[in-house]
Amino acid sequence: MTTEQVENEALKLKPQERAELAEKLLRSLEDLSEEEIERLWVKEAIRRDAELDSGSASMRDAEDVFRDARANYYSGRSGGGATATKSSTKRWPY
Repeated sequence: MTTEQVENEALKLKPQERAELAEKLLRSLEDLSEEEIERLWVKEAIRRDAELDSGSASMRDAEDVFRDARANYYSGRSGGGATATKSSTKRWPY
């Protein structure tokens, strides 16, 4: 299964289930050394830069990102649940 397939399946989960999965995934990173964490962030920065250069991703103001995140969070809590599109998920490092 590819990372994209795992991501697509995870996004089908209810908000609480996604939060629990995210917590487990983040906790799993705690075992990494500082050097490994730095290497992964450098790799991610290079990937993001390449996406921006190729035009497959675009930048957004942080204010807009946080506004959308709050809206998605609160709509998920009320049972509505927001769906993420492939283009919007590419902007996040995780």
